[in-house]
Amino acid sequence: MSKGQPPEPLDFFIWTVEDVGLWLEQINLGSYCQIFKENGVSGEYLEGMSMFTTEQILRFIRRCHMKWGDFITLCKELRRIKEHVSSGMPQGRAEGPPAMVGTLMPLHRLHEDGEAQ
Repeated sequence: MSKGQPPEPLDFFIWTVEDVGLWLEQINLGSYCQIFKENGVSGEYLEGMSMFTTEQILRFIRRCHMKWGDFITLCKELRRIKEHVSSGMPQGRAEGPPAMVGTLMPLHRLHEDGEAQ
């Protein structure tokens, strides 16, 4: 990924630890960048979280000192990215700050027809 550039959602499973940090900043979870980096949380790790047992989830939350609400936000964002990837929708970028309504999708916002806003 490009240094300092937001990672592309379609490539999330190959995100580096640094890409994950940039994404965390975009979804207003930037306070976790350092702890995720220290724990080696990459896109591949995030992809595997969908297979976590309850015990593994709790261990992850404790290890990263996450609040429940922040963990839920993280999961919602991951689900949105996965849904986007599986739908094959085109990529686009929104200008300005990310949308903060409902679940977050800061990398871009799409109309129902798939066109970027």
